[in-house]
This record gives sequence, C-alpha cells and structure tokens, in this order.
Amino acid sequence: MKIVVTCGSPWSNLHKIGALLQASGVQAAKAAKRDVSETIQAWHAHAVTAYSDNADALLCPVPIAPSKPWEQMATDIFAANADQACWGWADTKSTWFLDFWLNYDPHFIFVLVYDAPHKDFAKCINADDAEYNSGEFIQIWLRYNKELLKFYNRHSDRSVLLSYEACVNSPEILRKICGEKLGLNLTGIAPEQVKSESTLPLLELLALQILEPYQDAKELFAEMEASALNTIPAKGSSQNELLSEAISEYQNLRKHSQQFVIQQQENIHLVEDKLNLSNCLADMERERDVLNQAQQQLKQQMDEVQLQQQTAHKIIQQENELLLLQLHQVQEELEHCFVDNQSLIVLKEDLEKRIIALEYEREQLNQTQQQLSEAQHQSVQKEIQQENELLLLQLHQVQEELEHYFMEYQGLQSRNEEMASRWQRFYARFPDYYDYSAIEICDVDIKADYHAVKWRIDDLLQSNGSIPTLTFKTVVDNGLMGLLFEKGDENNSTASLLSWPLLLNGQAQLFINFCADQAVRSDAISNQCSKLAATDWIRVKTLLNVLADALGQENILSSDARSKIDVAYWLNVISVLRQAYIDAPAIFRFDTVSLYKEQVNPDYEHLWFKFKEVRFGDSYWPDFQFRLSAANVKREGFSVFPKLEFPLSDDKTLPFEKWTIEIEDAIGARMELRFALAPPAIDIQVWNSFVAHDQALIASILQQLPFILECVESQGSRISRPYDDWKNMVNEMQAVFKLLIEVNCPV
Repeated sequence: MKIVVTCGSPWSNLHKIGALLQASGVQAAKAAKRDVSETIQAWHAHAVTAYSDNADALLCPVPIAPSKPWEQMATDIFAANADQACWGWADTKSTWFLDFWLNYDPHFIFVLVYDAPHKDFAKCINADDAEYNSGEFIQIWLRYNKELLKFYNRHSDRSVLLSYEACVNSPEILRKICGEKLGLNLTGIAPEQVKSESTLPLLELLALQILEPYQDAKELFAEMEASALNTIPAKGSSQNELLSEAISEYQNLRKHSQQFVIQQQENIHLVEDKLNLSNCLADMERERDVLNQAQQQLKQQMDEVQLQQQTAHKIIQQENELLLLQLHQVQEELEHCFVDNQSLIVLKEDLEKRIIALEYEREQLNQTQQQLSEAQHQSVQKEIQQENELLLLQLHQVQEELEHYFMEYQGLQSRNEEMASRWQRFYARFPDYYDYSAIEICDVDIKADYHAVKWRIDDLLQSNGSIPTLTFKTVVDNGLMGLLFEKGDENNSTASLLSWPLLLNGQAQLFINFCADQAVRSDAISNQCSKLAATDWIRVKTLLNVLADALGQENILSSDARSKIDVAYWLNVISVLRQAYIDAPAIFRFDTVSLYKEQVNPDYEHLWFKFKEVRFGDSYWPDFQFRLSAANVKREGFSVFPKLEFPLSDDKTLPFEKWTIEIEDAIGARMELRFALAPPAIDIQVWNSFVAHDQALIASILQQLPFILECVESQGSRISRPYDDWKNMVNEMQAVFKLLIEVNCPV
C-alpha cells in the first residue's frame, strides 16, 4: 500500500496536483465508514482549529503533534481506505502534520509542492477573499516553504520537492520522479488532463515589483529551486517577459470586449426588428379584419337593395292585376247596362273615357316604376363599383406591405439561423458550458438519518436546452445520496426531464442515484437511473456542476443561505456524486425512440427502431437505428433464431467504429449479430470482429431492449403479434449473452 500526501502553501493550487495524481492512478481518500462527513480534509481542518490560535489556521507556530483521540479518528479514515492499493490526498494544512504522518505508518510518502513567491502573491491578490498585505503574505509564504524544505532535507528518501510550474507544464516529470524516488507506478499523464490556472501577467509583474525588497524570500526560493528535482526552468519569471505578456493580455481583452459590444448591438437590433415586425403583422391583421367587416356590410346592403327591388316589383304587379280586374268588371257592367238600357250609352262613353284614363295612368305608372328601378339599379351599381375599386386599392396596398414585411422576415430568419449556427459551434467547442441567473436554497430538512436541501435554479441554460425555473433536492437518506425530483412541484413540468413519464409510472417522486456502491441497495433506483434519457443524463451532470460551484465559491450563495446548511458536508456529498457520475458505466441512452416499421413474412419478422439524440459514454449520434429480427418463424410459437441487425444510421453514418457490409438484399446493407436460443449460441466470428468499444455498445443495447420495447408499446404502436413474445425472446437473448459472452470474456 502507498499513501501519497501532497502539501504546500495555500496558493500552490494543490487541487490541480491532486487531480493530476488521481488521473494517473492515485485514488482519492474515502471518508470514515462510521461518519461520511469525517473526511481527511475535515480531519485536518478540525485538528488545525483545535491546536492553533490563528482563526483561519494559515499560520501555525510549530508543527502539530495530535493526541490519541485525533490519532483514533485518523485510524478510522485509514481503515476505510485499507482496500485501496494507492491512495492519498492534497491539503495545504498537511504541512503542519508532516512529522505526524511520517511516523504514523511507513507507507506514507510525500509530494512537496512550491512556487515562486511573486506567482503565489499574484494568486493571492487575484483571489476573491484576498486580505493580506505583502508583509503578511511573505511571513506566511516563508513559514510554509521553510517547513517543506526542512522536511525534505531530513527525509528525502520518502519525499520529493517539485515546483508547481514543473508539474503542470510537464506532467510526465511528476510521474517519472514519483516512480524513481517514491516507487509509485503511475500511468501515463496527458498534459491536457490538468491545465495551469494562469494569473494575469499584469498581476505577476505587480507582485514581482512589490516583493523586490524581500531578499529572504528570494534566497529561500533559490535554495528550493536548487534542492528540487525539477528538470525544466520556471516560465515567465523575468520582468521583461511578464511586461510583454501583460501587454498581450490587455490587447486580447480589449479585442474581445469590442467583439462583445458589437455582438450585443446586433442582438439589440435583431430584437427591435422582430418587435417592429410583430407590430406590423398585428396592424395588418387589424386592417384585414376591418376590410372583412366592410365587405360583409356591403354584401348586406346589396341584399337589402335586392330585397327592396323584389318587394316593389311585387307591389306593382299586384296593382296591375288589380287594375286589369277592375277593367274587366267595368266592361262587363257596360255591356250589361247597354243591353238593359240604351240610356246608359252616355254612361258607357264616360266609362270608356275613364278606362282610357286608367290605362294611361297605368302606363304612366309602369314607366315611372321602370325609371325608378333603373335609377336605383344604376345608383347601387355605381356605389358597389366605387367600393370594389376602394377595396381593390386597399388590397394592393396590403399586398405590397405584406411583401415588404415578408422580405424583412426572411432577413431576420436568416440572421436567426446564423445566430443559431454560431451557438451550435460554441456548444460543440464547450459542451460542458452552462449559465443561470440565480440559485437559492428553498428549504432545509435535517433529521437523524435524513438530510435534504431543496434548491431552485432560474434560467438554466445548457447545450441541450433551457429551463426557466427548476427545483429539486439533494438528499442523504441513511447514507444513500442522490437527487430528488417531485412531480407535485409546479416548477417541474414534463419539460424538465424527458424520461419523466416512464420513470415515474404514477409515482409522485423521482430519486436519481448512480453511485455504484449505493445503487445496489435499491434495484428500483438503479433501474430508474439506467432509463434516464441522454438529455436528462447531461442535465444531471450540469446540476452537479452548478451545485459544486455554488458551494465551493462563497460569492454565489448569499451568506444567509450558506448559514442554513453545513457547506463542507454538502460539498463532500456533491463531490462524491460528481465522482460517481464520472465513474458510472456507459449506458445506451436516447431521447426518443419510435417504431419505424414492422415487417412480417412467413418465415421472418423484424421491428425497426429509430432513435434521436443517442449517447454512449463520450460517443454521440444524432440519429441511430437497428432492427430486432427473428428468423425461421414457426406458425405455432415464435422463433429461436433472433438477430440484431445494424444498418447505416442515416445511410452514411457508421454505427460502429468497425462496420462492414455482411449482408445486402432488398432490405439494405447491414451487419448482423445472430443468436440461437436452443441450444444457446452466438456468432462469435462476428462478435470478435467488433472493437472493445463497439462490443460494450452492443451489450448495453441488449441490456436496454426491454426498456425500448416498453417505450414503443407505451406510444400505442400496434404490431401483429403480442409485445410479450418479443420481450420473452429478448430475455432469452440476454441469458445466452450472459452465459456465452459475459462469463467467458466479460465486456
């Protein structure tokens, strides 16, 4: 067993060195089994507070020799890590316990990290909580580094002295020196795994000038440089080099500021154009409504005129018929009177005159009616024509305005597409980028074995979308850690988690836990975590990063909010969850699945699935597809020869790193992995043709097949045979795979 203790001054960025060692094989120290809050960092913090009068424990008068109770607590932590061959931690407070850990166990080895005083002072100035002047800083810096150099000179057989610059600029030096001097068998370290947190060159230049009078710091740094095992010199130490870097940094910052101002102005113009377009469209709709009302009124008036004409014509016709009837009656009376009495001849003549007069009046009445009808008709036609011409003119004007606004809309749409493309390129370069407007603690619930904090995040933005408001809980229930979502919360709609409906299955809460040593305590929780959509899985990572920043940086949460919780306790919980997220095994995850096609032949059937937004570990496919098929189908029963068929995802994208056309027919080119259920068999030749990554992907797809069938069935997709037939066949395929592949050659 090897226990690696990494220590240095408070400004040596030990967390970077610790992360680099962890990436090369040194495991992080676990908390004590009896109390997860008792971590090695908490042990150092409490011990320094107990033995030092200094409030922030940065400066101790002498190295600390802890008493028996503290040694017992250290033993609990040591026992919790007994199963790790190589583990350790990085903590600046370990500087005061070097002799204690040296004598505690012979397996302890030490990595002592230092940096130039002006670089450490620049980091101190740049810190948000910087409160030390140059004299106080030099006192602290000398005390820490003298302790490191003294310990190294006395125990160089169990320690190495390295500069921070050498470790981060050439990680291979750290691996080589630790292997040769301390016997650590570390794996290869990629330089990009840990990047130096470079301070502003202007601050380093300022720090170099401020510390110029402190000769004792220069001498101590020179002595440490001479004693250290570095093989590359420190960078950027001369005043001229720092001045050149400061000028270049200022020029880049000014250039970026100008670009940001230009981008903001473009966004403002785009919003204004969009608002103007919306107002214009609203005005056009109102004008259209006015025109429709005018057209309806005109039609109503025309109907009324036509009705009036029909009524007048009917009245005249009735009068004509009445006059004709009266004429006939007069003729009959005249004839009767002429026969009866010749004396009535005079009366007849008078009647005839009356008849002539009546006929004349009737003709005059007909002419008058005809003239009136023609005048009214001409007047109505003229009014209709004028109104039609006015409507036509207004329609032409509206059409011209519509064309104008349509051209503006096309321009805005083009600019929107350009902005969307720019955002996509940004997220492609920075996939872990996120942003939010506010985070706050809504509620805290602390009980004996139950700890919970309810969080609220506003305007959460990430690469896979945005959520206006999201609430959730971080929970530790009898040692079981995770994130809790409650469906009853008004801020948790189905948009917050894509896989919400299938995961809940009528339940009011969704608990997400992916710690390998904890998920086994609850098969239901483990099953829920494996069903999370690809977008949900990324969103969980974003939430953990947001909480880590909020707890780790004092300027995000208000002091009132931080006083409600044990920040160190929850920071440790989030750290455990983030590490568990990183260590979680890759799972075939997707956002949506649909049954693209079902084919049923007398001796062959398949279900063709198509997926959107597929992820497996670091691999990503916007579109993915495969077929679950059955050969030699029997009339009674089903098939004992299932297959997984993999065509091209979109007729051009390879689903695997090594994909070859094994079969090409009317269905298309594809690669098949064939099974036999009785007796159990798998096409080993095809299986061995896949690389390890593709084998793991296929194994995960096979594991997710029951869930995929559940999703398709819940969508109401109808197929010719019961879904249970396909599910039973998949269960047997999994059993064959476990028997022939996982047992003999685990994936």
